[in-house]
Amino acid sequence: MPALSPFAAMQLKSHPFLPELTINGQQLKFDYVRGPLSPRPEGMPASFYFDFYDWRDVDQVGKIGPNGRIKQFPDRLYEQGMIIIISGASQTGRSSLENLLLFEVENRVSKPVSVTLKVDIGLGIVQMAQNFANRFTNRVADYLADQGRAQEAETLTRKMRETITSWRESLVPGETNTQFLFEELADHVRRVLPDTPVVFSLNATSHINTPDSWSPLCFMLRDLANFLIISLSTADHARFLRTVMRDNQMRVAWIDAPRVGVTQMTRFLTDRLAAERIAPAPQELFPFTEAAIRALFASSRPQEGDIDLSIGVAIQKLKGAFDRKCADLQATLAGGPAAPIPRDRMEITDADMRLYFAG
Repeated sequence: MPALSPFAAMQLKSHPFLPELTINGQQLKFDYVRGPLSPRPEGMPASFYFDFYDWRDVDQVGKIGPNGRIKQFPDRLYEQGMIIIISGASQTGRSSLENLLLFEVENRVSKPVSVTLKVDIGLGIVQMAQNFANRFTNRVADYLADQGRAQEAETLTRKMRETITSWRESLVPGETNTQFLFEELADHVRRVLPDTPVVFSLNATSHINTPDSWSPLCFMLRDLANFLIISLSTADHARFLRTVMRDNQMRVAWIDAPRVGVTQMTRFLTDRLAAERIAPAPQELFPFTEAAIRALFASSRPQEGDIDLSIGVAIQKLKGAFDRKCADLQATLAGGPAAPIPRDRMEITDADMRLYFAG
């Protein structure tokens, strides 16, 4: 008879931070620590998302429902595009949210022509416009080729490249005329793909970018992109950019990805463990204790109170403590059938957390 696993001893189906999934009939494991969530066939179910985001314009976009889908989201193409600004520090879930937004576009409207770009403000607006236009042209070609429309792709992209060349050659010193360039490209593409959304996802190569450096890009793409997703590291920059866009009568929504504390992490862990349980637990957080969660957010200077952590860092630390406990239990269980392990032996306490932090 095989030895009982630590998960089974804890009355869990699988590892709460490395859940086993069946996708398209294939058994997979998803590691919450490995990278951003992605609710696509090759990724993971939307229901694995946990909503700790701060939706500043919930009438436009937000929030995440129990099924992992965004409750309020534009479900048709507008003449004027939607700018969605995501702010947050590293590992706070910005990329996961961006993937969910792209998923919503595809499921509510149709599969988009999607362009992802790093923004280097050192290049200047004209060079950035040319880079954007060239990348967009390539994505359009790929999109049509995937639909078996190679001849249309060749004809359309030839017109687009001619437009880009003509725009660049006609510029005079001090002139950019970028909005005209993208108006022309939009006209070419809409004739061939009238019901296909266009999505630009922009991030910075360096987060020294200021709100002033993003505004020209928004104006440049306003007649082409149905959805413009901008990822910023600073909430103040996001707030300022939203104000500028609203002052210019542009549709904009801001979502902040904050660091999390004891309350948010307790909710996340309760939901995640509940999804993996095969029997009722003595308390919602089991095998974690409330003291373990408090230890996770305890400051090294007690007089300063609790700290906040990015969701990625918090999960990484919880997973590390959980893995250590499982290794200890595995050593006990390897000896074969014996008396049930006492509950307190399976608990992850504040002492376990401090032991893990100590390395």
